[in-house]
Amino acid sequence: MRRYLMLIPLTVIPLVVYLIVAFLAPAGADGSARIWDDIALNMTMLSGGKFTLLWEHVLLSFSLIFLFVEILKSTRQSVGEIYDHMLSMIVFIIYLVLFITVARCSHAVFFILMLISLIDVVAGFLVSMVAGRRSLQVERDTGL
Repeated sequence: MRRYLMLIPLTVIPLVVYLIVAFLAPAGADGSARIWDDIALNMTMLSGGKFTLLWEHVLLSFSLIFLFVEILKSTRQSVGEIYDHMLSMIVFIIYLVLFITVARCSHAVFFILMLISLIDVVAGFLVSMVAGRRSLQVERDTGL
């Protein structure tokens, strides 16, 4: 069971969170969820400057952490890595279709999440190709 959970692209988590919030939160005049512009954290720094963190920044920060983990996952070499790449591509396609067709998904936050998903797809394929090339080089050099 754990092995199958490792195949699920983590970039689907921000997608699900965005969709839940976008359709449950009250909509603005343009049809987008207004909650993304609300303040999550407001602090005064020692320098006297104001640090303001919006909910969109929180979601994007967690998405970048998920992207980092996805890139780490793409460095492993196993049969499941092909399924992981396919599922990552499907998640990106879902992002793209929703961005184009759903009004509540035509938001800058959703666009950046879609770019994070695209980077996951491209980086996953590139890391796999480089790792595969190195594996071939090692086998050639050792005569295996």
